[in-house]
Amino acid sequence: MAQKKEVSRIYTFSDSLLKQKADGFLITVQRDLDDFSSRGVDLARLNSFEEMIDEFDHLTEDGTMLGYIIIATEDRNKKAEHLRVALRTLRNMVENKWGVKSFKYRIYKFDRLGQTSDEVLHRLARAVRKYAPDQLADLASEGLTQEKIDQINILDGIFEDAIDNQLAAVGARDISAQDRVMKGNLLYKEMLRLCNIGKDLFFKTDPARYNDYIIYDSLPNKRKTGKKTKAKTRIKELP
Repeated sequence: MAQKKEVSRIYTFSDSLLKQKADGFLITVQRDLDDFSSRGVDLARLNSFEEMIDEFDHLTEDGTMLGYIIIATEDRNKKAEHLRVALRTLRNMVENKWGVKSFKYRIYKFDRLGQTSDEVLHRLARAVRKYAPDQLADLASEGLTQEKIDQINILDGIFEDAIDNQLAAVGARDISAQDRVMKGNLLYKEMLRLCNIGKDLFFKTDPARYNDYIIYDSLPNKRKTGKKTKAKTRIKELP
């Protein structure tokens, strides 16, 4: 299955500035609504534009979504450490009973316990579920009980859930970011359309009101050195 193409912004300023500019142009078009009516812009169209602004403004900010990821990651790390502590205790039991060179020790692959990979830690827990019950009688003298084996299984399940939650938070942030870009682009397109109409209406009749519909103060496409640079792809406003 082909990957969904990532949507890119068509405006070059921040989301907060887009909202600020859209609010300002909404007020300006409301002022000039009689003139805009000749171009098919009525109160219903402006209400729709205002709803687009409100919808964009109420989208969850990326900083908030990042915060959810941080919280989920911290929780995953905490659950991983709980599981790691329980596995260290079992490792100590097996080492004391048979030594680190014994086959009964090596089947658990305890040498990987210091690794940070979630998958490795999960594999170690599965090894306990597979091998520890058969060693229960031999390790009883070291303090191993069925309850302790069950506890490792429980901690592994909790850890697996924490991994899923962290991945879900990452995915939710990606979806939120794309949704914000798409809605921002739609808002920008409508704002640009209204501004282009405004500039067309007042191009020769009212320079002051013409200037009220300029989105960008300038449209630089060269560095100060005079060398050409590749401009960001966006829909340009009319001059």
